[in-house]
Parts: sequence; structure tokens; C-alpha cells
Amino acid sequence: MSNIIKFPTKTGSQGDLYHQLRGFHDQMDKVYTVIDKHHYDLSKLIEAAQILETEYDKVLAKYVDIVGADDVEVQMLQYSSNAIVEVDADQGTFNIRWGTGEEEEESPKEN
Repeated sequence: MSNIIKFPTKTGSQGDLYHQLRGFHDQMDKVYTVIDKHHYDLSKLIEAAQILETEYDKVLAKYVDIVGADDVEVQMLQYSSNAIVEVDADQGTFNIRWGTGEEEEESPKEN
């Protein structure tokens, strides 16, 4: 008795591979649809955050005018686009302050 080993043939495998590829295609369509939705939602959240930051800076500017830039808590600068971080690598120190980066700094005014 002899052992005959059958080798796979190309016959029939083309259709199987095609169906397997179609299955992957359908799965990827669903995944990318979800990604697109999340991307859209994320862009809307970023837009809302930018609007909030603009309003936050307006109120913070009024607050800075009252208490002075040196007396603003660091936490209040966290979401401000007018917070300036200065790092002195030689000294290993940093400073966070309110301003626009110009020599004479003024707090932003409402339009």
C-alpha cells in the first residue's frame, strides 16, 4: 500500500479567496464607517472646545485686569491660549505666565 499525498490545486481556491476578500472588504467598510463617524464627532468637539477657549480667554482677561497677572493661579492658565511657558534648561526651571509674548503685554480685550 502506498501513501499518496494530494497537493492543493488552484482549482476552486480562486473562488474561496475571492469570497474571503469580499468578507474582509465588508468588515473594513463597517470599521471605516465607524471611524468616519468618530472623526466627525471629534472635529465637532474640537470646534466646541475652541469656542469655549475663546470665551474663557475673554473672561480671564477681565480677571487678570482686576487681580493682576502675577496673582493669577497657574491652574487658571491651563486652558488659555495666552499662557506662556518659559523654560530655562540650564537652571532646570520653568515659568508660566499670562501674556501675548510681546514686550509690553496687555490682556486681550473683548471685541
